Amino acid sequence: MNQKEKEIISFKTFFSLISRNRFIDDLINVNCPEPADIIYNEQGYQITTGDGQHFGKILATTKRFNINDIENRTVNSVSNINEIINIVLLPILKHKKLSADKAIILLIFVYNSIPFTDDQLKKRLKDFSKLNQNLLDIWKEVWCIFPNKALIIFP
Repeated sequence: MNQKEKEIISFKTFFSLISRNRFIDDLINVNCPEPADIIYNEQGYQITTGDGQHFGKILATTKRFNINDIENRTVNSVSNINEIINIVLLPILKHKKLSADKAIILLIFVYNSIPFTDDQLKKRLKDFSKLNQNLLDIWKEVWCIFPNKALIIFP
């Protein structure tokens, strides 16, 4: 599977999570100019993924010590699990800053399970958004897509 095929599958996942409408193949354009990876219904999207290795390291390390309270799980005594959002999203946004476009929607896919309830996750994304507004407001919208939900980070 090539990169473009992965982007199409990722976009269709996003579309199915946020839309009640049927996906229409004729509305997708995959041969589009940067910074868009895909254009759907005349809206450009840039698609990227989160750092799954870091999630795995955190969960493997903390399970080894049988720590049941996810609020206090740590890796190497520095990375509190409360910082997962910052560890994944901040590097992506900094990296993508150079290709940002106010007309493009950024989709960040995190394929790993998130050890938060929906309310905890929404609070962390809201807090993250407040602290990193300068990296978010250079996009039309920024979405974080998890295995079973899509949450808007900005605006």
